[in-house]
Amino acid sequence: MALSGSEIGYSPSICRYGDGRLGCVWAALSDEQWHIDAAVSADDGLTWSEPFAVSQPEEFTTEPRLVMDDDTCFVAWQDNRSGNWEIYFTVCPVPTSGLHQSASQPSMRLAVFPNPANGVVRVRYTLEQTEPVRLVLLDVTGRLVAELANERQPAGVHTACWRAARVPAGVYYCRLQAGTQQSCGRLELLC
Repeated sequence: MALSGSEIGYSPSICRYGDGRLGCVWAALSDEQWHIDAAVSADDGLTWSEPFAVSQPEEFTTEPRLVMDDDTCFVAWQDNRSGNWEIYFTVCPVPTSGLHQSASQPSMRLAVFPNPANGVVRVRYTLEQTEPVRLVLLDVTGRLVAELANERQPAGVHTACWRAARVPAGVYYCRLQAGTQQSCGRLELLC
């Protein structure tokens, strides 16, 4: 999933804060000027806010680092606006618009990583209550490739691992069914 929305995105940094919320910053090149952009996710990276500017355009800006709490981004980066490489710092609010955190959001979340993958794939999901769970990996035709879980599981965060051996490169889907709810995640497998 591309986050940058700029000509070039460079040197990303990501942090996790709160219940499945993520923040990502990167150096971005737009209109021949570098600046620092960021985006936030309220659902473990399944969806992201629109990128927002953290710094003003400069000749060259790089190496951003990020720490976030519930409503504030703390970002440091390096640029050469004064002719010397200096470290700069700013504080900005975490945007709340564009985040998918509404009452209609499913109570279970699913994240597949790394993605794209080459080797071991982890599927992390959150259950709000104890219930029967079935987690499967399907190819693009809907054919079952692997069953990662098929049991009653307690509320909380769970991680299933799958070793991508003897499976061709391509797009696959993880489908999680827990009680009456269903969630799906896309996986790109490299070989």
